[in-house]
Amino acid sequence: MKRTRESFPAGTIMIAFLVLSGCAVQTRYSLEIDVLSFVPEDEHAREWTADSDEDDGYRAIFLPYSEELFRESEPIGTELQKGLEVDVPVPDDPGVEDLTVSFQIDAEVFNRSGAGSIKSVEFRLLAAPHSVENVYAHGTVMSTFDTTDIRPGESRRLAGTKTLRHGDPGFDLLATGKVRLGLDGLFFSDPDVTMEYLLSILRVRISIRPFSMLP
Repeated sequence: MKRTRESFPAGTIMIAFLVLSGCAVQTRYSLEIDVLSFVPEDEHAREWTADSDEDDGYRAIFLPYSEELFRESEPIGTELQKGLEVDVPVPDDPGVEDLTVSFQIDAEVFNRSGAGSIKSVEFRLLAAPHSVENVYAHGTVMSTFDTTDIRPGESRRLAGTKTLRHGDPGFDLLATGKVRLGLDGLFFSDPDVTMEYLLSILRVRISIRPFSMLP
């Protein structure tokens, strides 16, 4: 399951926006990662057929984007394991509860086969400290979009936005100000099933008002 065109390199790939909404106390910083903008347009859709002699899933890596499709049980490429390195402008006191992270997706998954089902599909946003070498093996799953039992000739759409706040999984990692993010898709199916996904939106947004602790 390998293709030859060069993938985007690992590292920090993000677009930072400073949004002002009135006085300085209301200044809000947002780090917006339009993941789909780093995926070649002709690869927003990907199709493949599961092997007939193995009962294993497939993993697609989106942060940083990889054109290689991995077996779920096999190690992913070293250059991809660290995910995306992000610096969040949090104040020295990480107790600010105004920090949020949003995961937005719009994807459609198709079962192109005449027999056999796609058992499950899961798109996951993961986080890990900078010191972690492999966010996909040792990161915290912050948010997921998933579906099950896509039968022959059927499709399923995964769409929406999920926002994480204080107390949610991985929030403490964001509050440190330095975090690695991973985004992948896991696909499990019956043997010989042809699967396809079509991506319209993949976006992560980290937002904070650093002065929210001020009276």
